Amino acid sequence: MRLSLSILVGLAVSGQCQSTLSIPSSSTVYKFTQPVDHFGANNSQWQQQYLINATFYRPGGPVYMITPGESTLATYYTDRTFVNDLARVTNGVVLAIEHRYYGSSYPMPDLSGASLKYMTPENALEDFASILRLVKTDPSRIFPVPVSANSTIITAGGSYSGAIAAWMRAKYPQLVKGAWASSALIKAQYELYSY
Repeated sequence: MRLSLSILVGLAVSGQCQSTLSIPSSSTVYKFTQPVDHFGANNSQWQQQYLINATFYRPGGPVYMITPGESTLATYYTDRTFVNDLARVTNGVVLAIEHRYYGSSYPMPDLSGASLKYMTPENALEDFASILRLVKTDPSRIFPVPVSANSTIITAGGSYSGAIAAWMRAKYPQLVKGAWASSALIKAQYELYSY
């Protein structure tokens, strides 16, 4: 599937991106069981919130995975986002996954140092990858519509969410076929004397 640059530019400058504080009625919220620690001995589980907007989906359309990063789904996702516009013009479905420790997606009951040790980029990326693996193997466990396991998955985001989009593409190329990373913070530097 190819998207022409003119469509992307046209959507980007259309001025239709607005913010809202509630999840749109065209989207449905779901929960997914995740381990607290994907890589350690803590076998506890928690419920990660995600939403689906399949308004524009047609068989063969792509899956656009986004995350609000350090925001909640309710303050981040609207029907008027760039990704929603992409879904509309490409017959895609939007899969918005809330980041661990934000919104309603808390793996631990508090924000103590002991609890926050599970808030790592590695655990967050594996949260997203766990859901995307099901998209590829058993999409009916994730989607309320018949999405094909062969659907192209594209990650998208801006700032920290853009970094997640780029990292997902780099770390999980077998799952993610493309990434749109706007103003992505992909290379942290301890001392950046040039600023």
